[in-house]
Amino acid sequence: MRIFISSQAEYDKAVKQRLHAGNELVIQNSPDFITVSTDVTVSKNGRCKTSEKSQVTVTARENGIVSAEGKTTVIGHDNANVIAKGNCKITLSDQAFGNCYDHCHVTLNGKSRISADGNCTVHAHDEASVSASGSSKVYTSQTATAKGTDHTNLTGQDSSTLIGQKNCTIMAKDNCIVYASENCTVQASRPRHA
Repeated sequence: MRIFISSQAEYDKAVKQRLHAGNELVIQNSPDFITVSTDVTVSKNGRCKTSEKSQVTVTARENGIVSAEGKTTVIGHDNANVIAKGNCKITLSDQAFGNCYDHCHVTLNGKSRISADGNCTVHAHDEASVSASGSSKVYTSQTATAKGTDHTNLTGQDSSTLIGQKNCTIMAKDNCIVYASENCTVQASRPRHA
C-alpha cells in the first residue's frame, strides 16, 4: 500500500509511526523540498532532497525532482530531474535528465541526458547524451553522444559521437564520429569486419 506525502510534516509523521517499513512512501505535489532519510518514490511534481550522510534510494518519476547528496542512489524514469553531488549513484532512463558534481557514478539509458562536472564517471547507452567537464570519464555506446571539455576522458564504441574541447582525451572504436579541438588527444581504431 502506498502512502502519499506532500509536506515535511506528513513525511516526518509517517517515518515516526514507521509507516514506511512495509509501505512505499510516495512524495508528490510538494511545493517545497522534503528532506528524506528513508527510501522513497518521488512523482507527479514531488520534490525531495537527501543529506550528505544519506545512503538511501530515491526513485523519481513523472516530473519528480531530486536533490541528492552523499551516497544516495537515484533511479530516474520518465522526465524526472536529478541534481546530485558527492558519491551518488545515478541511473536515468526514458527522458530523465540532471546535473551531477564531484564523484558521482551515472548510467544513462534511453534518451536521458546529464551534465557532469568534477570527477564523475558516466556510462551512456542508447540515444543518451552527456555534457562533461572537469576530469570526468565518459563511456558511450550505441548512438549516445558525449561532449567534453577541460580534461575529460571520452571513450566511445558502436556509432556514438564524441566531441572534445580543451585537453580532452578521446578513444574511439568501431564507427564512432569524433570532433576534437584545442589540444585534444585522439586514439581511433578501425571498424570491425566479419
